[in-house]
Amino acid sequence: MLINIIFLICLFIFRKGVVHRDLKSENILVDLDTESLVLIDFGASAIYKSSSSFYSDFHGTKQYKSPEYIVRKRYTGVPSTVWTLGVLLYDMVSKKFIF
Repeated sequence: MLINIIFLICLFIFRKGVVHRDLKSENILVDLDTESLVLIDFGASAIYKSSSSFYSDFHGTKQYKSPEYIVRKRYTGVPSTVWTLGVLLYDMVSKKFIF
């Protein structure tokens, strides 16, 4: 359920023209009393480019770095975010980093 909410937040900010670029557990605040979630730290965010435009600068946490950036030193916003969501889901389920 939590990962669904994070996904919806990412979708919302994409539609507003922003890509976060530093999704990680430390940037997600959860209020257990109200069951609300807040995504914080937009310091690494960028204007969302089209699905065919690349980012060549990496901003974020290295454990969440997408394979596209590791191999080609460039990435697109949506696929990189999907990769990060997968790493985040693994972190939440296993309570440890995948890499």
